[in-house]
Amino acid sequence: MSKESNILVVGFGSIGQRHLRLLSEMWKPNVIRLTMDTNEKPIPELSPLPTRTVHSWEEAISTSPEFAIIANPTVCHLETATRLVDSKIPFIIEKPVSDKLDGLDDLQSSVQTSALPVLVGFQLRHHPGYQKFVEVITSGVIGRPLSLQGYVGQYLLSWRPGTDYRQNYSASHEMGGGVIFDLCHEIDIATSVMGKVIAVHCVCGQYSDLEIDSEDVAELILEHENHCISHIHLDYLEPRYRWTTAVIGSAGSVTWDYGGGYVSLSLHDGVREVWHEPVGFERDDLFRAQMQQWLDVLDGSASPSVDLATGIEVTKVAVAAHRSAKEGRRVQI
Repeated sequence: MSKESNILVVGFGSIGQRHLRLLSEMWKPNVIRLTMDTNEKPIPELSPLPTRTVHSWEEAISTSPEFAIIANPTVCHLETATRLVDSKIPFIIEKPVSDKLDGLDDLQSSVQTSALPVLVGFQLRHHPGYQKFVEVITSGVIGRPLSLQGYVGQYLLSWRPGTDYRQNYSASHEMGGGVIFDLCHEIDIATSVMGKVIAVHCVCGQYSDLEIDSEDVAELILEHENHCISHIHLDYLEPRYRWTTAVIGSAGSVTWDYGGGYVSLSLHDGVREVWHEPVGFERDDLFRAQMQQWLDVLDGSASPSVDLATGIEVTKVAVAAHRSAKEGRRVQI
């Protein structure tokens, strides 16, 4: 890919801008920013790369982008991805793939038929803590994984300082917000280490005084085909940022404390070890690694860490969780 190449960005919020900022460190393409709001003023100052704003799909496609970044609200993902597949444009799509199931099978079929490169933005797969966590589990040292306990909590008002949380998609059920979709990284972690989910139990709702119409607390129990279970707690309320994932096995347990920056192992025979993340590691490093992998995917030297099929499985679990809560029953996938 040359410096004269174009990339298409759909959605120019904090995550879209982060992608461009980090991409500018390794490559200098031109940015085509697509917005359907014809009254929205160009904001090239938010991009470290040469940026041109367009207001129609026809104009965006005519620029022949090398790839696209889908970073608009979740509710818009499916339509955006479908247009890109129809035009044979590879893309990174932020998680979750969608907030609904309709159209996902057709999207996956089209991607497979065209052999189009797609990467779903579960960047935590690139975290050294996650990688150590998986290494310990797959080594067999804790025995057969039996149960996963996940806890993810952060106060919504502290997520994006300087912005009105009520105006963000997280606050809107209609836009695909709520903790189940917003924090579905933990669902991806659970399925990646415990296996395919076959049924979901969920209780969720808006319990706090936050001015939102999406769920701010959710409790999920996932049944996996490997005869094991996961219990996941998600909330927008935790005053102290907290993210831990523990797997209990037949011979011991391993815990990844993402917020604390370490992985700990405890075995029934008394063995205990702790690994800390590298000194100086920062959140941007996740996105740098993800973008580098994406560029490697495009040149044929790597496969996506999370392909579309895997991303769709996470969406199926999230949608089933909402259905379970609404209907008050166990939902099979």
